[in-house]
Amino acid sequence: MTTPATAVSTTGESLEGRRTLVTGGTKGVGAAAARRLAQAGATVLVTAPAGATASRPTT
Repeated sequence: MTTPATAVSTTGESLEGRRTLVTGGTKGVGAAAARRLAQAGATVLVTAPAGATASRPTT
């Protein structure tokens, strides 16, 4: 896994200092998107339906 300091978006741009919102990010495509955004340096806010649990912790 790459560190946020060296990760970049798919366009090659760093997302350091950017804030993102991922709806439905507790599993599947949403969770993968949230992880990738965080790896690229973004601060990620994840939302989900009431009662949903994350498929695995993301930090």
